[in-house]
Amino acid sequence: MNEPKELVWVEAEFAKQYDKLKEDAQRTAFCEYLQKCSDETKKDYKATLEIMKEDAAMFKGLMIEVRKEFQKFADEHFKASYELWENYNKDLPKTKEKVMHLVSELKPLTSELQLINNEIKKISTWDIEKLTNTLEAVTQLRGKSKEIFDFVVTHYREENCEKVRNP
Repeated sequence: MNEPKELVWVEAEFAKQYDKLKEDAQRTAFCEYLQKCSDETKKDYKATLEIMKEDAAMFKGLMIEVRKEFQKFADEHFKASYELWENYNKDLPKTKEKVMHLVSELKPLTSELQLINNEIKKISTWDIEKLTNTLEAVTQLRGKSKEIFDFVVTHYREENCEKVRNP
């Protein structure tokens, strides 16, 4: 019975040379081939590692720049904030003085404004509401109801106008 075989993928050129060799030479050649592949892989890993180190160094440099820019921005922002508060504190006495002047100007008017407010409260809005409701009802009249209303208003006006002209 044949022993099971395993397939190994190799370069085409190596496979051609391998087939030409005898069994003992094949084993040696295959070991050398594997060593060559291992060495190339190690070189690739070293090169990749070096590239990654360079990338990490560049990234670290970028992060340092970002941190510096952020710190610069934060410093400018804080400086502007402090200037704003300093200006506010500087202007605060003037603003208080203006407010106090305005209050002193309005204080004598307080009693007059209170009097006006009290007089406005005395106005009866009930009659105004009734008038408004009546006008709304009149504007919604249609058909016969509207004709009757128009007749009454017209004749009432004519009679009262005559009475005023000829007392």
